[in-house]
Amino acid sequence: KDLLAIVLLLAEPSGMGLLRAARLPEHALSQQDIETLLLAAREQHSSPGLLVMRGEAPLSMSVAGRHALTRLAEILQSLSHNAYDVWSLLAYYLFVESSLVRDLLMAEDRTRARHMLADYSGILQLARRYDQQQQLLRAHNERQAAREPEAHIPPPATATIYEQAKGFVDYLSVLLTLRQDGGNRQQGAEGEDEERADVIRVMTVHASKGLEFPVIYLPGLAQQRFPSMRRYNPIPPPAGMLPVESEDAAVHESGEACLFYVGITRARDYLVLSYSERQRKRKSRSSQFLDPLRAALAAGRLTTLRWQESAEVAALSESAAELLPSSQPGEEFIQAMEPEILLVSAVETYQNCPRKYVYGHIYRFQLEDGAYYLFLQATRKSIEALHTQAASQDDEELPAARLPSKSEVRDLYTQHWQALGGHETPFAPLYEQHGHEVVEMVRSKLVAGGQELTWDLRPSFTIEVAGRVIRVEVDRVEGTMQASQPVKFVRTRFGKRKQEPEPDTRELLYARLYRQQHPGQSIELHYDNLTTGEMTPIKLTEKREQSLYDKLEQSLTNLERHEYPATPSDPGRCPSCPFFLICPA
Repeated sequence: KDLLAIVLLLAEPSGMGLLRAARLPEHALSQQDIETLLLAAREQHSSPGLLVMRGEAPLSMSVAGRHALTRLAEILQSLSHNAYDVWSLLAYYLFVESSLVRDLLMAEDRTRARHMLADYSGILQLARRYDQQQQLLRAHNERQAAREPEAHIPPPATATIYEQAKGFVDYLSVLLTLRQDGGNRQQGAEGEDEERADVIRVMTVHASKGLEFPVIYLPGLAQQRFPSMRRYNPIPPPAGMLPVESEDAAVHESGEACLFYVGITRARDYLVLSYSERQRKRKSRSSQFLDPLRAALAAGRLTTLRWQESAEVAALSESAAELLPSSQPGEEFIQAMEPEILLVSAVETYQNCPRKYVYGHIYRFQLEDGAYYLFLQATRKSIEALHTQAASQDDEELPAARLPSKSEVRDLYTQHWQALGGHETPFAPLYEQHGHEVVEMVRSKLVAGGQELTWDLRPSFTIEVAGRVIRVEVDRVEGTMQASQPVKFVRTRFGKRKQEPEPDTRELLYARLYRQQHPGQSIELHYDNLTTGEMTPIKLTEKREQSLYDKLEQSLTNLERHEYPATPSDPGRCPSCPFFLICPA
């Protein structure tokens, strides 16, 4: 991550990579110097990355900070002039512009140095693979342009090192999103024997097939994790096509059992199986696969342990955390950058991970919008256009006549999708196809609702909770011409069929806003699953509402105290976080 900070500084203008690049001894900046630079960029309406590239140090920056910023700017300028692809960019920084490799070659801790050098080698190999893929793509585009001169396809221009750096960051993001474990079945460069190598290899059970190790650890053996829950199949086979024993449920159960068998048979000497009795706030039970092992193994071959964190282990964890780069901003910086009115999305981000909140809402770091966000924007704009057209026509006209046809709806979504640049993102065809399905489903609802159905899209309200004002945008307020029918607050979402999410902070605020806007009426909250077209009521019990309020109040208190620990509510989603490459978690 420290090495990739240099790539981030070249790839995107918000200065995100500065937090890690500033910790390296070659160009170390204090936290105060970082904040001074970010505030100066904001005052000048410029990007922090541009100030870094130019080496423009604010007058209030320390002398040591100015020297470090100048050195960092010299390195970035040198890389931009000398590097011709991502591999040469990383290699030039590692071997020429910094002493990272030289220091490791002379380090006293040879084991740690060897592993870090292996990590650098792995990153260079990844960069080489990316560069080769880009060369093949450019060659393909050149051949296509030569074959179709009448189409006036311009020949592909050579990408600048900044564009290549950005492409490499996007490439890494896709790999992380796809949960690539990077398991390599080949031996190391020195042909080092697995038994003698002082390393721990982390891989999926699938990647372990055909391999064997002296010791195997299989953690997370709890129900609904291993075996995992069976997922909804959006394209089931036709009835009668497969034998009964090959139906989805049977296939899933036998497949998980086979996978467990593969995992436990990778161990030659010792097999360590473990599970947690609690998954976050919920109790959990051991996997059903463990019971046969307990019954079959002789007492002498089975050892059962119950682990509880001791004071010594807790102290060790705290001391290790102190070695990680700090991202705790100063009080003056927070006051200057924190918004006066909290958006509900910011509160949700804080509850999901306080460190993610500080990166996005205090430091104001932000990568370009990803494919999913562009999909949401294109969907929103298309639905707005449909609603506007339905509401602007003559009341005597039939609903079907007021709205575009199916082909026109597809064209409408494609127009918004391409205008936002969604067609250039990874998995673009999949998102665009689903966007077509969603807007057609919304069109059908508007036609079926007739003239009596009225929609107010994303009205904004404010509500005060624990002394803080929170701005809430309701996805849709739905009503009818009949005064006796109550209005509905609708939360739109995307998801699987018959998948009812648990109410959380936003649903709590919807309920409180409903009472505020429509006192004395029974609360009407609904989910509209735009993927499937299902409309389901939101079940919010009094006990659940109080629990959510207590949780929200505690979050707001922690926000007031400026507490931003790296404690994600779901660590499994960390690799898909836009700040994964700079976060110490």
